[in-house]
Amino acid sequence: MRILLTLVLMSIMTSCATSRFETKEVQKVKTVAVVGQLLTQDKLKDAQEVKDGIMDGLMQTGLSLMGFGGTKTEENPMMSSENITKDSKHAEAVFKNFNKQLGEKTAWKIVSMNSIAKNYKYMRKLKIQEKKYYMTNSRGPKEIEKFKTSQSFHPLTIQVMDQEHRDDLMTALGVDALAAVSYKTKLGRSEMFSEDIEATTSMELKLYVKGNAEAIIVEDYKGEPFTDGKAKAGIIGYSEDKRLVNDLIVSSTLSANNNFIKSLNKNLK
Repeated sequence: MRILLTLVLMSIMTSCATSRFETKEVQKVKTVAVVGQLLTQDKLKDAQEVKDGIMDGLMQTGLSLMGFGGTKTEENPMMSSENITKDSKHAEAVFKNFNKQLGEKTAWKIVSMNSIAKNYKYMRKLKIQEKKYYMTNSRGPKEIEKFKTSQSFHPLTIQVMDQEHRDDLMTALGVDALAAVSYKTKLGRSEMFSEDIEATTSMELKLYVKGNAEAIIVEDYKGEPFTDGKAKAGIIGYSEDKRLVNDLIVSSTLSANNNFIKSLNKNLK
């Protein structure tokens, strides 16, 4: 049953991937709350984790050569407990930046994350709906990490919940529209032999309004590759300082945000 539900949710995500921008509907929007928030990034490992992984691999190989098996059963990546979406300070910074950029560079009035967190009706609905769709928060390859904030829905929850529940959220927050944004950050070296880590972030945004079962904006935006010279790769290519890489990821999202805002303002002229 769980596997079936997962496949259904994945099918929904795929079917809704087509870009959409309903200009007339978007022009009516005055107030927005960003309530669906997700940051997906390559999983970071510090130096000790890399060393442990190498030793474990050598041990398994040795056991296998001696005829003791030595191979571990691979966990189904769609059922892995490692993929549960977590709260984090750097995800909080990512979405605060997004709210700030929207408030400063668009005509929309943005409800602050602090105001959302203090809204009892909203937070109660968050708890109920996230529990109902808990499956959406714990699936994905084990090579990635997923983060959100304590006052945010998983974007897929916003997408699959009934329209009336989204409308209730808008009423509770006193807004015209709800936004759900998902970021995906890929990490690599800025050049082949460079120690500098480069982050490239793409973002998907969906905007929902009252009385409409479908999102009136469904768009993807890719930011420019970004490196700050601080986040360094280890000898084997993993991060030796997770905090610096997380800071790099936060900064890399700004470019994707700006590309969305430029497109939005252009379409609304």
